[in-house]
Formats: sequence, structure tokens, C-alpha cells
Amino acid sequence: MQRRVPQVLRQIINKNSIAEDYFKIINTAERKSGIISKEYSRYSFEQSTSQQQPQIDQRISDLQVLVRANIYRIQTIQNRIIDIERKYETVQGYVEIIAKNQITLYLLNKK
Repeated sequence: MQRRVPQVLRQIINKNSIAEDYFKIINTAERKSGIISKEYSRYSFEQSTSQQQPQIDQRISDLQVLVRANIYRIQTIQNRIIDIERKYETVQGYVEIIAKNQITLYLLNKK
């Protein structure tokens, strides 16, 4: 039990870096979404040029894959944050139990 608590505490401390990664990925996904919108607009505008259509279709497909990958990464980080929050709550429970035990010991020794 004592070996797990320090690891959990380290994960809680690293929670900020995970949140930073999360926001970086969200920003990247938003940028990629904007790029897809622009590419789609260009595709619609250049639809009459049949030579560029396959290239544009491929570019849109590539960007959609990137957005899906970013969404997956966001979900993975969200799950890690939820897991760390659960561990943090567990550590808080340990701290409360230890505090209650210390108070009880103090009161028993006082008598």
C-alpha cells in the first residue's frame, strides 16, 4: 500500500502536464478542423476543375484522418485525467483516515 501512494501522488502532480497536453491536442484538432473547412470550401469552388478533384479529395481524407486521431488522443487523455482524479480521491480518503486516527490516538493518550 505504501508503494502505491507515492506513485499516485506523482501522477497527481503530473496532472497539470496532462491537462496542458489535453489543451494542446484540442487546439490542434480545432486547427485541423478549420483546415478541413477551408479545404472543403476550396474543393467546392474548384469542383469544375476535374484534374484537381482527386488531389483535393485525398487532402480532405488525410485531414479527416488527422482529426479522428486527435479526437482519439483527446479521449485517451480525458480517461487518464479521470483515472488520476479517482486516485486523488483515494489519496484524500487515506489522508482523512490517517487524520482521524491521529486525533483518536491523541485523545486516547490525553486521558
